[in-house]
Amino acid sequence: MNEQTPLLGLGVWFQPGPATLIVREAGWALLVPGVRKPMIEAVWTVLAEPPDPARILDAIVEAAGLEGVEKIPSILIGLVSETSAALVVKGTSPLAVYDAAGRRLVAGTADEPVAVVEASGVRRLAFGDLPAEESTGGLRLGEGMARVRGFVQMTVDPAQLSAEEREALAGQVAEDGRSIETPEQKAEKASRPAPAARASAPTPSTPAPASDPAPAPA
Repeated sequence: MNEQTPLLGLGVWFQPGPATLIVREAGWALLVPGVRKPMIEAVWTVLAEPPDPARILDAIVEAAGLEGVEKIPSILIGLVSETSAALVVKGTSPLAVYDAAGRRLVAGTADEPVAVVEASGVRRLAFGDLPAEESTGGLRLGEGMARVRGFVQMTVDPAQLSAEEREALAGQVAEDGRSIETPEQKAEKASRPAPAARASAPTPSTPAPASDPAPAPA
């Protein structure tokens, strides 16, 4: 790795897809594909003035008129202020958190479906299938909504990092590749047989030119 290794700049960058990403000044939320409009509106409203992270799911329940937190489908929430972040993950799909110590994954489990984490010194957050590490021409979201397959939030400008810090972050990003997965998910994917190569269609042969008709007997 060297200092010229591409890294996205400040902001929220995304790869288009079916999930709903909501970004407001106080933070963001990612909702699973197919979520209904009342849930989207409830999350948008709650993110305008979010409560304490431990209560944010209850606030969404109230705003959406649900019976309880268990009725909320899988959701990720990040309340981010500069390099400090309060993260709420309901579900087992991991959110990657990058800081000076390295990279860790935040996700719920079968026993504890909701994970709530306070993090400081955050340099980058990432989830799902990621956009390329190229700011020019990339899709960046300010305040609003987008349909996504995955996203990256850079909370620091890579240009402001020291050469060593930038190299370490770039190495972590390269190791994860273009998709955020648990070690188990990576192992499962690696164990799958490679798809069979599709047989190429036979090339049609060129028909021989028709010969001139034989002359009629005299």
